[in-house]
Amino acid sequence: VMVIAALFYIFIAADRYVSEARFAVRSNEAQAADALGMITGLPSSATVSDSYIVADYIESRDMVIELEKRLPLREMYRSDDADYFSRLGGEVTLEDLVAYWQSRIDVYYDSTKSTIAVEVQAFAPGDAERIAGEIVDITRRLVNDLSAQARRDAVEFAASEVMRAELRVRGAREDMLEFRLT
Repeated sequence: VMVIAALFYIFIAADRYVSEARFAVRSNEAQAADALGMITGLPSSATVSDSYIVADYIESRDMVIELEKRLPLREMYRSDDADYFSRLGGEVTLEDLVAYWQSRIDVYYDSTKSTIAVEVQAFAPGDAERIAGEIVDITRRLVNDLSAQARRDAVEFAASEVMRAELRVRGAREDMLEFRLT
């Protein structure tokens, strides 16, 4: 068995190139640290949650769809440089492509450093680098969208609280006016 494996890796298996990207998901806004975070120095639960969302997104169907809009992803993985066993098949469905994608990418979230590491495999060094670069760009846009949505939610909540406070003040003024008149 070892001899067969050695022969396969020496004579048949194609070279695979890996490009790695590391980044942190952080908020530019000053967030109030939760009590546990202040004691332990760990990131807030919102940052951790966003990091897991990003890590899951990188392996998702949506990422594959977005990458296909930007890159010839199927052609990169059907390359003649790839061996028969590693190459992406001819007519594959999107679900097949997603499954293949998940076998060519590794995503790690390091909670102690609050960083996400992404390793992308391809059969040409330039392809691996291009795919990793697009992942970083797409992820940056996702994180910015998440931050913008969080800001919109905070503004909407603050506006509703202001409206409620104004109603209470009006009610209190009316009660005082009524008390003075009686």
